[in-house]
Amino acid sequence: MQPCISCLQSGALPTELSEVGFRTALVYLPISCISRYTVIFPVLLLSGILWPVWALPSWIQPLSWALPTTWTAEAFRSIMIRGWGLSDGGIQTVFLFNILFAVFALFVASKTLKTRE
Repeated sequence: MQPCISCLQSGALPTELSEVGFRTALVYLPISCISRYTVIFPVLLLSGILWPVWALPSWIQPLSWALPTTWTAEAFRSIMIRGWGLSDGGIQTVFLFNILFAVFALFVASKTLKTRE
């Protein structure tokens, strides 16, 4: 775990040392902390990475299966534990689901973000 943290910090260090990067960090750091705990942490809990989806309460399982991270975690679990390959239909479905979700997210982002003129 420590090497991952140090890699992330070494990438952010040059940005934070520059004057523009420091001002940017002051503006966006509170936003990133908020998004870390309100979006990323619940997704991590619901995606089946820490425990299987079937162990979640039945009323929250449909929400968990709606997340692309759940599908990805299940695909990687199938590849590593069950010995499936990339040619299996389930793995291809997961990749297709993730591609469609990424296209949808990019479309929504392109329509909602404002551009400077």
